[in-house]
Amino acid sequence: MISGATIESICESHDAPRIGVFTTSPRCYAETLLGHYYPDVNWDVIVAFEDVQHTKPFADGINRARAELGIQDFRRVVVIGDSWKDIYSAYRAGCWAVLFRACWPPSRADWDGQRYKAVNQLPDAIADSPEELNTVLEWPHRHLPLLEKYSAFGGDPPPGSPSRTQPINHFNNHNEDRSFVPVLTLGRLFSDYQELAPRRNWHQLTAEIHAHKDADDFPPAWVAAVREAMKEILPGRLLFGRTRAVIAVIPAKPGRTPRMEIFLGQLQAYLNANPWSDRIDLTYAPQLLVYGNGALSHHGAHLGSKERFDNVRDNLQVATPDIALRRHVVVIDDVVTSGATMFYANEYLRQAGASDVSCLALAQAVSLG
Repeated sequence: MISGATIESICESHDAPRIGVFTTSPRCYAETLLGHYYPDVNWDVIVAFEDVQHTKPFADGINRARAELGIQDFRRVVVIGDSWKDIYSAYRAGCWAVLFRACWPPSRADWDGQRYKAVNQLPDAIADSPEELNTVLEWPHRHLPLLEKYSAFGGDPPPGSPSRTQPINHFNNHNEDRSFVPVLTLGRLFSDYQELAPRRNWHQLTAEIHAHKDADDFPPAWVAAVREAMKEILPGRLLFGRTRAVIAVIPAKPGRTPRMEIFLGQLQAYLNANPWSDRIDLTYAPQLLVYGNGALSHHGAHLGSKERFDNVRDNLQVATPDIALRRHVVVIDDVVTSGATMFYANEYLRQAGASDVSCLALAQAVSLG
């Protein structure tokens, strides 16, 4: 719960902010609790369960509050909540989404699936204390997911700003054991759902990804962000010897522009000029993974989840397994949707003898599932 002192601090730190409540509770119950816990707060607007046709996770309540306050630009609205429904509502309304976890269990082992769902939706910012919430509101761009922050600041984010990478477990629900692969995710791509259009229309990374769909040159901020993430994957702190790793990419389907292979070349040049440790030997292998001629385009062929997993399972191959043997392989992809490509890249590289596999995605496709 946000304390009254925190709300007062927010009001003092910002230029006449308007503060409201959007709740799934009935109005009489909400007003009773608010009066008890926040006796000195004058709410600018309260939207309760009976005030809207559709409550969370839809945007009706946020849009009603914005209309009552006369706020035309939804980019000036920040939704602060502790559940995935709050994040979905904010995305649908086209405004900023901040996940507030002060009341969550401190250990991830005690989180339930609903909490993981909220984190995995990659909100604009995450605050774990009232003090941290205030810093988020002062400068939200500093708290964006890593790649989005680098893009927002042209590859040169403010010193000391948090480095947000999010490991997201992608499950193969079509296997009996529901095995999964963790993917370190650096940003978001808002999918082409009409309900997401208000947020997609002003989301910088989504626009950049679409603009570079067939590119042979990528924003310098992208490679700088990947370098920062690589420092987390390969810290290079061995007491003896050197870390020997292979950097590979998810390949293009037959007949498609080899975007990630081109990106890997740009990344190689950048990392050669900007190493972060003298104890890391990197081998760049753009052709380590290849697709067979029968591979279909997931998007172009309108494949469902099971069809995507089957398509990758039957067509992805490790072309040069000797390169992966007894090496830590880092696989980079641009956008992860179902996770099928990363799932089988991880499985096949381990079968080929890789000592470890790390999966890294520039972006996770945000949907409403």
